[in-house]
Amino acid sequence: MELIREIFKFFENGESEQQYQEVSGGVKKLLFISPTVTSENFYRTIMPFTFLPSMVKTVQTAMTGIVSHNPTQLYEKRVTHAIEENKIKWSDIIVFPFSTQALKPLYDEIREIGRDDNKEIKIIFNFDMNVFHLPDSHPMKLLMTPEKLDGINDNILFSDLTLFPNEQAKKYFVEQHFTDNKFSERLNGLSPSIMESFPYLAYYQAMYEDKAPS
Repeated sequence: MELIREIFKFFENGESEQQYQEVSGGVKKLLFISPTVTSENFYRTIMPFTFLPSMVKTVQTAMTGIVSHNPTQLYEKRVTHAIEENKIKWSDIIVFPFSTQALKPLYDEIREIGRDDNKEIKIIFNFDMNVFHLPDSHPMKLLMTPEKLDGINDNILFSDLTLFPNEQAKKYFVEQHFTDNKFSERLNGLSPSIMESFPYLAYYQAMYEDKAPS
């Protein structure tokens, strides 16, 4: 797709640092963290990064990088580009793609940098598939150890906003996980993430696999 090629060229040509210009007039600056080229990230990250500034005049966007789709790493989703301190300080909102990596330590570091700079940086986490209710036949099932699931839970709970692909996935997480006492203990009095659904176009895997069990 031409748009994807243009974004890769943008980063390969060393033009990406031009994104981090200071602007005035109450403009909110959104930093999107290195999405992999997938159908989910196209609608949740790549299109907002590209088109939001032309649609909403009070928004400026930047992206730390873009990652080619690699089928061998389909179920091990991690943040693959470093987030330099100057980029964190530039941001008002930082948007993470779905990741099986435990991101809470990075969340804490981002917020600490923001506090040192006298600003409150908001964190958005995108939740793509219901890894908490996978059938035994799913290739991701064996990867989802209790420790990894705890990390993903924290990715959701300690963000400021989590976007689910549909209402069923959000409802399932809230009913089966968020009301569990151990998550109240993990929050330790902190306000939990706001949870909303953000559907994308006809992503069949989300529609079939992210359903709550009947």
